[in-house]
Order: sequence, then structure tokens, then C-alpha cells
Amino acid sequence: MPSEVASAKPLIEFQVLAEHRVYLMKIARMELRVLLQELLRRLPDLRVETRDPAYQFGGGDYVFIPSLNVSFTPAGADLRV
Repeated sequence: MPSEVASAKPLIEFQVLAEHRVYLMKIARMELRVLLQELLRRLPDLRVETRDPAYQFGGGDYVFIPSLNVSFTPAGADLRV
């Protein structure tokens, strides 16, 4: 019986970590969505100035763009919410 409990523990730990990862990914997506909505609301003429962004592949299953040139019309000090 003790060997069964010992072998089940890593599986339970993995399941708990996987569930936390799913929730953290959902929170990160929501935060990114809010960030982009607010950015586009405050800078409605935001334009990407790169035709072919340089994608880089991470150490896992993700791809990212390390830098992205954009342009917009500055609003001066009128950045109040």
C-alpha cells in the first residue's frame, strides 16, 4: 500500500500544477486583452511599421516578437483616463 501512495503523489502534484498553469494562462490572456484594448483606445492611430516582423521561437511551444516598430500621433499631456 505505501508504494501505491508514493507512486500516486507525483501524478497528483503534476495535475495540481497543470491546473494552476491553465488558470495562469487564462489570466495572462485576459491581462493582454485589456492592455491592448486600452492601448488602442488611447492611441487610435497606432500603426505597425514593420512589414515582416522577426519571429523567434522560445524554448517551449511559443513564438514571440522581440521588438516591433510602431508609430502614432502623440497626444501630449492628455493621457488622463
